[in-house]
Amino acid sequence: MKRAGFEPTRSYDLVHSYCTQLLLCGGADVSLVQKARGHRDVRTTLIYTQVVVDPRLADVVKKAFATKSKV
Repeated sequence: MKRAGFEPTRSYDLVHSYCTQLLLCGGADVSLVQKARGHRDVRTTLIYTQVVVDPRLADVVKKAFATKSKV
């Protein structure tokens, strides 16, 4: 990753990103993220989903990561 010019990424960062995307872009609630991650206790899931889900933020994230289809 360094040779390609990227900062090293920890697996925690990837999991946090995955959970955040489920919440903000996928419209999932915490219980669905809990099931996706296989956590027995929702408190564990909350560690990975420390974001404030403001609808305005969700809209910005959706726009930023929207896939542009090439027709």
